[in-house]
Amino acid sequence: MNSGGIEFVMMTVLIQQVCWKNEQHCLHYYQLLNTLATSAVTGFEKPLDWQAFQKVIEVLAPHPYASAFLAYDTETNTPVGALTCYENFSTFYFAPVFNIHDLVVHPHARGKGVATALMAHVEALAKAENAVNIIVTGK
Repeated sequence: MNSGGIEFVMMTVLIQQVCWKNEQHCLHYYQLLNTLATSAVTGFEKPLDWQAFQKVIEVLAPHPYASAFLAYDTETNTPVGALTCYENFSTFYFAPVFNIHDLVVHPHARGKGVATALMAHVEALAKAENAVNIIVTGK
């Protein structure tokens, strides 16, 4: 229990890199980003158009420094989170920098460690690349 008396039950998740040739991955990524787009947090507050979203897939698929990840609840095998990141380069440290652009957790999975698992996954990747920083951008 935390100090507020609310008990959190952690969720076990499997992190998978989005395979842009996998239609189910693309659909899950779209659905989760749509959850973010329609929330008041972004200020966008309207659904993403699936046809227009195809352009996002077309641009990200061949991009060598863009990665997207999905978190799946291991009990139900349902997508519960997504993260998009880009590898950049620091001109001061002459080393990679990771930029996290999108991070979304499905409302029913919030407070259960999904975002922490996604961030830990990116942190491990950044360490493997000897990155000097992980930057979270957005609202």
